[in-house]
Amino acid sequence: MTERGHRLVRYADDFVICCKTQKGAERVRRIVVKLLEKEQGLKVHPEKDTNRE
Repeated sequence: MTERGHRLVRYADDFVICCKTQKGAERVRRIVVKLLEKEQGLKVHPEKDTNRE
């Protein structure tokens, strides 16, 4: 994510990815959820899977 110009902030077992646009944030969310759930076998909790302004 940082190579794509996004800022990544980690909090214990959570993280926040800061994007410049809403469209970019939606694209990143889809990619990250797919990576974590399909490839890593983790579950993204819906209440934490949000786009914030």
